[in-house]
Amino acid sequence: MDSEAAGPTTSIREEPYQADVIKNYGIRAVIGKGGMGAKTSAALKEFGAVYLNGIGGAAQYYARTVEKVLGVELMEFGFPKRCGTFA
Repeated sequence: MDSEAAGPTTSIREEPYQADVIKNYGIRAVIGKGGMGAKTSAALKEFGAVYLNGIGGAAQYYARTVEKVLGVELMEFGFPKRCGTFA
């Protein structure tokens, strides 16, 4: 499976539920742009996850750094918000 784009979304839009996603799904890294709020920051710290700040508009560049898409999970969030496992 190839990746044509791997860009971040505006992180604060995810703030209302991001902490629950980190907790309930064992997310280890969140890629976004613009930073997260206090609730997400607390969850990142509590569950040992990290926030990776991406530059908007660089989705094609990021995709070139993905050697392989190992899997796509959490499609119930919709295609743009799904979680991927990359190598």
